[in-house]
Amino acid sequence: MDQLINSKEDVSQLRRHEVLDHWLGDDEKVALMFNSLGTGVFVSEQFYSAEQHKKVNAHCKRWWNRLVASLKRDYFTNIWVTVATFAAGFLLLLTLI
Repeated sequence: MDQLINSKEDVSQLRRHEVLDHWLGDDEKVALMFNSLGTGVFVSEQFYSAEQHKKVNAHCKRWWNRLVASLKRDYFTNIWVTVATFAAGFLLLLTLI
């Protein structure tokens, strides 16, 4: 969990998607709690989800996946913005034709 949660934004996103629920009242306190759990603990390369961790890191390092994630985060956060963008692109294509 320490590798998954680094800031209060991570905690709020996990709460929004109902992965995490807490009664501490503040997402910052939860982030600090998870970040302090691993203090002084040595984690070897042979932990339970090491293979999955490697696959996720390899996926995130590919330039195409980073580009798609960036587009989704910056331009396609709302379905109506996405529809309007595609409609504008389609109309521009029709105009050019």
